[in-house]
Amino acid sequence: MQNYRIPIVSCIFLSIGALLWCWQEHYSIQEYGLERLSRSSHALCSALEGSIRTQNVAGRFQREHLEAILESVVNTSKLRFIILSQNGKKLLEAGESQIFSMPIDFEGENLQQDIFLFSKRVRLQDYPLQKEASSAFSPKPDLEFGHDHQLLTLGLDTSKHWELYEKFVRRAFFATLVMLFCTGMILLVWILTIRNRYLQENLYMQKTRANYLEELGLVAAGIAHETKNPLGIIRGLAQRISNSSLSPQKNVFMAEEIIDAVDQTVGRLDAFMAYAKFREAKLESINAAEILDKVSSVLAPSFEFQGVALKVEYEDFLILVDPEMLRQLLVNILLNSLHACEAGKEVSVELKRNREFATLYICDQGKGISPELLPKIFKPYVSDFPQGHGLGLSIVKSIVDLHSWNIKIDSSPNQGTTVMISQIVYV
Repeated sequence: MQNYRIPIVSCIFLSIGALLWCWQEHYSIQEYGLERLSRSSHALCSALEGSIRTQNVAGRFQREHLEAILESVVNTSKLRFIILSQNGKKLLEAGESQIFSMPIDFEGENLQQDIFLFSKRVRLQDYPLQKEASSAFSPKPDLEFGHDHQLLTLGLDTSKHWELYEKFVRRAFFATLVMLFCTGMILLVWILTIRNRYLQENLYMQKTRANYLEELGLVAAGIAHETKNPLGIIRGLAQRISNSSLSPQKNVFMAEEIIDAVDQTVGRLDAFMAYAKFREAKLESINAAEILDKVSSVLAPSFEFQGVALKVEYEDFLILVDPEMLRQLLVNILLNSLHACEAGKEVSVELKRNREFATLYICDQGKGISPELLPKIFKPYVSDFPQGHGLGLSIVKSIVDLHSWNIKIDSSPNQGTTVMISQIVYV
């Protein structure tokens, strides 16, 4: 469940973000609609105010003309009604004014279900270019506003507004559903990817264990066979020692032969136990220089005795590794290099790091590995040395696999051997 925590939390946040975006879009659409209604109302009110003021005759107006103007504006626009009032009383009205449910002195903007109310305080009598009565046949103005303000109220039809609003809301809702669906698909694909990776890793581990157990069975059969010969020798020598007619020197010689056979058997059994000890790598951040120095100092007497130079070069940094496994790996490879070299030759150890990983190089100037043997070099009981037990590189390969490293061996007869271990994680 812990592996799925990151994708689940991420998708929850994505879903919350999608819902917040939908809410914000809903709010923005509503604000945009109200702004459009307000702009339309201001424009209509300004146009109507200008039309009414053109009828100003010496500060007075003809009711019939104003009523005609109001009716014309209602019939040719989106207005449901127009009301002109003063001091709380209706002076003029046009359209469906009976649906006006607000107080007569209402001023401002108000959105109802199907009407947008807009009311503005004006002074229609303050028109700078007032007409004067020019004909005796013209009707006399019969409406005078005096010095008080008037209230011009418009009722704007909102059916188109709600159609656009619902259209935009549906789009936002559909977009939110698409985002939630995509988020769910991302979560599903992410979880399936993690699950497949986990199954692949588990399958790989199972295959690795199965191969290991299969090889372990072969090694066990081999060690049983290899142990019979030294035990037979020991048994024969012990029987001869039991014969009292042998000289003391002969007895000493045969006792030494018994000791050699026992040491050989113990060495084979130790190698088998090291190979058979399958365990998980306990990774630690350690200084690579310390392990290289310890291993080289332990093996230095053996190299000096055989006349082979051991050269160690490294950078000082931390690597992520099981310390005991790394020591075992270095000892096995270096002993193989030592056995392959003659006096006067050299074995070099170098640890380098690049941008992402570190790489270990172990090179010798020994006799090399034959091309026929090289592809099988990591198999148990495959060895170029007559006295070798053939498990050293098998142990090395298992250590490399446990650390998820890569190992490559380049070798040619009489040209030496290079072992390269890469993908070593450093800190």
